[in-house]
Amino acid sequence: MSRSNQKRTVSGTSLALTVKELEIVRAEMAKEEFKLSSKERCFSWTVLMVLLLAQISNQWQRFMISTAYNFKLPDNEKDPYYMMSVAIPNFSESRYGLLSGVLFTSLFSVTVLFSGVLSDNCSRRLLLACAAVLWSLTSITTSISQIYSEVAASRMMLGFFEAFCGPPAYSLIVDYFPPETRTTANAVYAFGIYVGSALSSIIIVMIENVGWRWAYAITGSVGVFIGLLVIVVVRDPIRGRFEPRVDVAKIEEQDAFADETEEFAFSPTTRDSEKPVEKKDNLCKRYLGGFKAMITNKTCFYVVLGACFRYWQGYSIAYFAFGFFSDYNMNTLYGTLNGLAVLIGGFSSQLIAGQLSDRLEARYPTIKPMICVIMSLNGVLFCSLLFLFTFSFYFSIACLFLQYLLSEGWMSPAVAMIQATIDVRFKGVAMGVFLFATAIFGTIGSLVIGVIIDDFHIKSQTYKGEIIAINTALPCLISALLFYIAKSHYADFRRQVEIEKEEASVKASQYNFEDSQSVQQYGYFKRSDSDNSTY
Repeated sequence: MSRSNQKRTVSGTSLALTVKELEIVRAEMAKEEFKLSSKERCFSWTVLMVLLLAQISNQWQRFMISTAYNFKLPDNEKDPYYMMSVAIPNFSESRYGLLSGVLFTSLFSVTVLFSGVLSDNCSRRLLLACAAVLWSLTSITTSISQIYSEVAASRMMLGFFEAFCGPPAYSLIVDYFPPETRTTANAVYAFGIYVGSALSSIIIVMIENVGWRWAYAITGSVGVFIGLLVIVVVRDPIRGRFEPRVDVAKIEEQDAFADETEEFAFSPTTRDSEKPVEKKDNLCKRYLGGFKAMITNKTCFYVVLGACFRYWQGYSIAYFAFGFFSDYNMNTLYGTLNGLAVLIGGFSSQLIAGQLSDRLEARYPTIKPMICVIMSLNGVLFCSLLFLFTFSFYFSIACLFLQYLLSEGWMSPAVAMIQATIDVRFKGVAMGVFLFATAIFGTIGSLVIGVIIDDFHIKSQTYKGEIIAINTALPCLISALLFYIAKSHYADFRRQVEIEKEEASVKASQYNFEDSQSVQQYGYFKRSDSDNSTY
């Protein structure tokens, strides 16, 4: 028998379980324990609500510059108390595009890569809590800024600290929710994007009452409170609880170890000295390993590419829709209706996509990529209608609502596909790469529109609409194609997972494993975790 096919026996039984099969059994039993424990499910959802608040704070402060800069008073009145564009000297359209895009993303995109590897090796709770407090302080510093360079510095630091939100949050979701409910959990967390965006739009009302500086100060203070709440409520769970914590290289290494012994009996009394010692890679190797895993994993590769173009579309709408609608001279009504469209449409889209993915994947293994494809094609249609037809404010706002309702649900199944297919050691790095790539593409979209509008001195709503339409509909079309390519790779992954589960289940039926902990006792492989706390 070759080393790659060598099997170990368990307690002298002829039907042997490999290390990977033991981990599959342990993960499946952990899922069942989660379903049976109402206390554990309740705590997981409580943690998710706190993560949602952190995401809301993150997105609210990221996008509120759009409202603050584009705020206008009736009859073209100029008042620096209400208008950020007037209060800050030389704050042109191109400088706004630079501030909303490049200056924010320059630090965010680089930092988020390293925040991913830190999320895989440090306390995710402390990482997220400290970041939430610090990014909120940058909003407070923005409120007292007097010149463009001060606003730019605060904006860059906002990008730096917000980079530590996504990777630890998504990594926590992976370990608090099994795959069967994870897409819905992702959808709830993604709801924070729409709540934050809606609040940044509804903040028009706040600016009208207290001015843009106080609006920034209040928003920052709320964010500091949310950061403290993360410290109080969230706990670091065991990493990889619901997934096999073993990779092919370790299996082959341990199979080679098994060749040197005729039999290894799994037993709780096995001495630690008999277990092979797992060598921990340094952070640089883990980062490079995670980056390589994202590139070589075809599902992840095409999903991330598809997400990049969806972010191009999303940033274009987030930063320039208000400027487009401001030509209707109905700013207050737009702020209210846009907030409702984002909240109701965005959340409904995410929740429906999450529920369909979790409930139907067992029957239709490609449901997640197909949802991404359909949602992207819907984006082509409704972005074209929204920005190319300017005859009515109410028609445009209706198309905006339909764009959120029928086009935005792509994100939760896309993230779930990455979480499912990437190695358990690189969950944080995977989300870091995802956020890095999407932020870069989103920035390109917002920068392109800002430069074109500024350099060509475009004032007409019709021409603005045509430029924004191209920068939203075309990226959605490209995304649909990329998600469709990812579909076949994800289908192959799902088939392989089901085969391995079936084989492990047949073998495990020979043993009287009581729970996931008893399965782990029988294996000499145990992952070394940087945080050992439990629920």
